[in-house]
Amino acid sequence: MLGYDQCPPGLRLDTDFAVSFHKSHFKGRPCYYIVHSAIEYVFVSPEHRAERMAEGT
Repeated sequence: MLGYDQCPPGLRLDTDFAVSFHKSHFKGRPCYYIVHSAIEYVFVSPEHRAERMAEGT
């Protein structure tokens, strides 16, 4: 998703100095909060994403 599958061997999300990440909750649902080179991403499961899209939030 962030391109780690195309990086040199050994480079992973948890060893990338330009990344911070946390497991959290977004609007009551589990999610992963990732900051990559000062760009913020929030990932939720597909079923929770569908709920949010249906609600318009």
